[in-house]
Amino acid sequence: MRRPFTTLISLLVAGLTMAADTNPQKHDFIPGQVWTFHLDPSEPPATLTVLKVETIEKIGGVVHIAVSAVRVPGGVTRIGHLPMSRAALDTSVLELVTIDSATADLGGYEQWKRAKGGVFTTSVSDAMNFVRQTIERQR
Repeated sequence: MRRPFTTLISLLVAGLTMAADTNPQKHDFIPGQVWTFHLDPSEPPATLTVLKVETIEKIGGVVHIAVSAVRVPGGVTRIGHLPMSRAALDTSVLELVTIDSATADLGGYEQWKRAKGGVFTTSVSDAMNFVRQTIERQR
């Protein structure tokens, strides 16, 4: 009677271990990288560029990015700064396209830092939707 119970527990533990092994791959983000990412089909083709990577106490890994194109009322614009949790960005990126050696514009980052801003823990696509909705409300 004990053997089936022990076997069941062993299978459950093995299943949990296998599930843990399927976590998204950790990418080594560095400034200048240009990535494709999971994008809502209603959005124009876009890439994201890594601006800065840092670790913040109580938050953890933060990757600051710019997005090349987002649909807004009246057209398409660029997002100059989106602070993303490393985990959220890990699940959003698809493919490294290139590394851009140009110096990044960190003006948005500096504003964010002075304001002690938050960090998006959602996908890049969801963060873009939030930005679009904020712009729409301001009109």
